[in-house]
Amino acid sequence: MFFIIIHFKFRYLSPFITQPWTVNSMDVLNKIIQKVELPNEFIFSYIKHCINNYKSEEDKILKIRLARIIAIFITNLIEYEHLIVDRIPLEVYINFLIFYY
Repeated sequence: MFFIIIHFKFRYLSPFITQPWTVNSMDVLNKIIQKVELPNEFIFSYIKHCINNYKSEEDKILKIRLARIIAIFITNLIEYEHLIVDRIPLEVYINFLIFYY
């Protein structure tokens, strides 16, 4: 039964990772995370997706805005204990450091 629930969640959440990133999609996912506990693997994949979209952005003003929004999203995840800092995979941590500096 648990596998079916996880599969169900991933089937409906996969567009967050496969489609282009938007501020609205991040807001929707933030609201979903507040109501439903999602697997950490999905959250890490989404953060990597956001950072990769940030890296590909050419407009400097939009890039600053995206960085602020991603930072606020990650801060909210940590604040509401949906993301435990000690369990962040090394790949996500390195991407975040490169993204931040």
